[in-house]
Amino acid sequence: MTPLDISEATAVQFPMVRHAADRGAGRQPSAGRAGRERGCYTRGMRSVASVLRARDAASVREMTPAERLDLAFRLGEEDLESFRVTNGLDRRTAIRLLERRRQATRRPSACIERLVG
Repeated sequence: MTPLDISEATAVQFPMVRHAADRGAGRQPSAGRAGRERGCYTRGMRSVASVLRARDAASVREMTPAERLDLAFRLGEEDLESFRVTNGLDRRTAIRLLERRRQATRRPSACIERLVG
């Protein structure tokens, strides 16, 4: 993935959005709007985050299934490491704590209780 050029995100053209008040039947256009398209109130806006999200989704769609799995495992490892460092835990304790949290809202199971503790 390449870094996003902000001009790329802001240069996108969007369709006109109509204001709810412009839907009134038989309304006369105001003098200030003469010559402009009737009903144009504002242009649609898109955030930089939505552009980034769309770009990331497109790049994931281009990956092979093996690459997607590799990405998922790599992101999981990064999250585990972040959790471990933030809480001052060793890897094994962090994994065990996360497994216990994941099981906390599930139906109790003696098998899982023995595995997770």
